[in-house]
Amino acid sequence: MLIADADPRTRMQLALALRRQQLRVIECSLARDVPTLLARERPAVAIVDERLPGPARRIMSELRDDAATRLITIGAGERGDAARFARPLDIEGIVEEVAALLGRPKVTSDLGGALDRLRAAYGQALPAKLDALERLCQEAQGDDAALTKARDAAHKLRGTAGSIGTLAKATICPIDELESAYYLNLQVDDRPGVLAAVAGVFGEHNVSIRSMEQDEIGQGARIVFITHRARERDVQATLHDLRDLDAVRQVGSVLRVIESN
Repeated sequence: MLIADADPRTRMQLALALRRQQLRVIECSLARDVPTLLARERPAVAIVDERLPGPARRIMSELRDDAATRLITIGAGERGDAARFARPLDIEGIVEEVAALLGRPKVTSDLGGALDRLRAAYGQALPAKLDALERLCQEAQGDDAALTKARDAAHKLRGTAGSIGTLAKATICPIDELESAYYLNLQVDDRPGVLAAVAGVFGEHNVSIRSMEQDEIGQGARIVFITHRARERDVQATLHDLRDLDAVRQVGSVLRVIESN
């Protein structure tokens, strides 16, 4: 499976959903990377966003002529596409379409329901309930590693007289609110005023620059930035506006920097 989309949130959501189907997924954010990945990986299905930076239209046209890879388009697409999805994306619908294209059943699991039923009845013949949980785990389809952990937990708890209790409700932080330092590099025109314009975009979105290096590349320049901690939402807004600058030829790699405490 290939996912080619410039939006990191879309790539993450699609990749997680498809990996739950026990599919191998590769990702990219630039159209120029797609031909290399297609030649190396030969994916059976490619999900490509029409807005992908670079020669997306040409690459999608070539994919339509490639019998080995079925094309799912994010956008208007064309009649020859295997499927077309508009934003906001129906992730579940894409998963079902991929399963149909590959001719394989969609993987589902009753593990969550089994745990709910066990919690509702905990304390009443607990060992028997754990046996029932094990049977449901064995019958369920899904992530083998997760099912193994559930069965191991059932084994450890078998025969105990205490209550299993309930899990505390987890607080999930929206991805837009995640904070991290970032590494990114730009290819820009080598002329006066470019650095000031680029720095202005960072400042407009409250993204503070920790360090910067600049190298000459032919008639242009490459600038490498490392930022202070910033919110994902602000960094994505910065990248969006940098791509709109006439002097910015390309926004290259963007990586989160994991810092030790």
